[in-house]
Order: sequence, then C-alpha cells, then structure tokens
Amino acid sequence: AYNERLSPRKRHYMRNMLSLTRSARSAVLTEAQLASIDADTLLLWGRDDEVTPPHLCELFRQRLRRGSVFWLHAGHA
Repeated sequence: AYNERLSPRKRHYMRNMLSLTRSARSAVLTEAQLASIDADTLLLWGRDDEVTPPHLCELFRQRLRRGSVFWLHAGHA
C-alpha cells in the first residue's frame, strides 16, 4: 500500500508527498529542544541518505548532550 501511494505513476503522488512534507516539518525540533534532551540518544543514520545527508548527522549529535551514532548502509527510508 505504501509503494502504491507514493508511486510516481499514481494520480495522487504529489498530494501524498506534500502531506508527508508537512508532517515532517511540524515534527522538527529546535536547537534548544535538542539540547534539552537529557537522555542517552542513539541516532540511526543512513550513509546514503539524500533527504537528510550524513553531514547533518554530526550537527544533530553535537546538539544532543549524550548522543551517539550508528551508521546504516541505507538511504533515508
């Protein structure tokens, strides 16, 4: 079902992509919110991620008090 909803050949592809983008935008944490997380935090990051490239992972990790990274041999999803 997921592949069918996001298939470029489907009529509602753009509407679904816009919906996904809006939901992601509302889930973004500010730098202050990231810095306020006081828990061990593991970032799982894809080495081939084109949506949030690997260099951004270091920025996230720096803003977390107790962040660590596990690299996946994968893209974004």
